[in-house]
Order: sequence, then C-alpha cells, then structure tokens
Amino acid sequence: MDELRHGDLFVSRALRLINNSTHGTTLTEHWPTDSRYTRGRTQVFVDVKTRLMDDLTNFPDYDRMGRFLERIKDNGIDVKGRRIADLGAGYGSLAIAAKRRGAAQVVAIDAVADRLDSLQQRASASGLEIETRVANLLTPFTETPIADVAFLIGVVEYAGLWDLALTPEELQQRIFHTAFTALEPGGTLIFASKNRWWPSFILRDEHTRQFLVDALPRGAADRVSRMTRGTPYREHIHSPKVWRKMILDAGFSRATCLYPLFNQWFPLTITDRPTFGELRRIIHQSDVPADMTRHVLGRAPWIKGGLMVASSTMGIPMTHGVVITATK
Repeated sequence: MDELRHGDLFVSRALRLINNSTHGTTLTEHWPTDSRYTRGRTQVFVDVKTRLMDDLTNFPDYDRMGRFLERIKDNGIDVKGRRIADLGAGYGSLAIAAKRRGAAQVVAIDAVADRLDSLQQRASASGLEIETRVANLLTPFTETPIADVAFLIGVVEYAGLWDLALTPEELQQRIFHTAFTALEPGGTLIFASKNRWWPSFILRDEHTRQFLVDALPRGAADRVSRMTRGTPYREHIHSPKVWRKMILDAGFSRATCLYPLFNQWFPLTITDRPTFGELRRIIHQSDVPADMTRHVLGRAPWIKGGLMVASSTMGIPMTHGVVITATK
C-alpha cells in the first residue's frame, strides 16, 4: 500500500473516494503524511497509486494533455523546439504530451520519486527521452534556469497541505516564485487551476466536499471546517483576479487570464473572452468521442456555457477554471 505523501498532488481524488460515504469523513491527526482516514469508527486505507493512475487507463485514446497543449498553441504558445519544465509533473501526462509535440527538452519535476519512476517507464515505452528531478516546489531554483516554458497545472491549490506551519497563501506564493526562478528571462509560465466563484464550487468545495466553505472568508471557513470535520480548511482556490495578482507578486512582468470551455482539464477552447458564437461552434462541431462527452461537455452544456459566456461579457467571468499565461 502506498502512502499519501506530503504534498501529494492527487489528494483531492483520494478525498473524494472516501467522502462518498454518507457518514462523512475526518482525517487523522497525522494528516497529511499518513494515508489513514476515519469514516465513522472505521479506518479506511487507500492505495493511492492504484486509484490515482486511472488517468492513464480511463482515457487511453483521448490525449487529454495533448489537446490542452493544442489549445495553448491557439493562443500563440507552442512547445515545439522549446525547453519545457513540468512543475508537479505527477505521472507525466503533460510532460509526455509536450515531448510528443516536439519539445526540444522536457524536465519533469515532482516531490515523489515513485511517480517519476512511473513517468520514466511510460516515456521509455513510447521511445521518449524526458529528464526527471525529485524536488520540492517550495524551494526556488538556484542554478541556471532550466526552461523557456514552465507548466504549473492543477498543483498550487494543494500547497496548503504541504506545511501546516504556514498559511496556504504563503505556500502558494512560494510555488509561484519557484516557477519564476525555473524560467529564462522572457520565459513563459502556463498556470491552470479552478475558479473559486464557479457556482458549484461556491455550493460545495471541489476538494473537501464541504458545503459553502468557498463562499466564506478564509478564517470563517477554517473555523467551520474544524467544527464540522475536526480538520483545518487549507485547500484554497481563488478567483482569476487573485490568482493573477499572486503570479505578478512573484515577479512576473505580465499575466493574462484565459478561460477554458468547459473546464481546464478537457478544454475545447481557451480564450480571453468566450462568445456565444464560439460556444455554439464547439458544441456542434467538437470532435469529442461519444464515450468522452460526459467528461468534456458535462451536463447541460448550453446552460453551463451560457453562464460562462454571459458573465465574461460583463467582466466577471464565472468559469469553471482559469488558465493564466505570464511572462518573466
């Protein structure tokens, strides 16, 4: 059985596996370095690696991160011939997709060696050469910058679990600074995460499955979590405006918010201002396989997409996620 490692990028999915219980859950006092959870009076053990490798098996014919890179290319950022750093690489879906699309060099960085070993096995099986490094994203690079383009995808929201002595925002800011130090001058950061103000997240937090914590001030949300779950609330997501400010505070000279339809994991388009014409086009002309429709379009795509487009037109984008491109 694998341990839930300190700073595991896939904590949210492990939590969802357990939180499906009608009894709710609380973490043990040893969290986040222990893989035990409490459901009622029963200790539940999670084989994290087995459960969380499903991205590699559930969607074998749907190049999820490859399609993400194509949408980024639509916005003028091509990985071909570039030096790429995948920060928080996990099992390597993005690193492998970047190498397949012609990246000159790919460095995959993660805090857990087992994940990088799995990444190397996958890369070798495909005849791809990817450099891996075990490193903590809270520690900035002191050597020569390693990349022209750095990706930070679905990582920063979990930083609050990595060191309970610091606030989640302090830890998140450190990660953005690490990304800054990884890049050459003029290099580009591609960041993607969730939007705190997406309605379903306001109602129920995506990570902890607690009701309304994203709608509350952080201090109040933490108190509610401690009272109802016995654990602090530390998996903070932010609005696009706040994410952008944190990136600029890390030293980046320019940061642009882009909005994926319908989410950052399976984007059919990534644009700075989605329109109803674009919404109509991607719903009617998408090449999404039938078995992937639920993941890519979700339920009620016209209603969900309409909300995204209308709110963006008013300057208050209520999108599921945000993609931010930033220049060093």
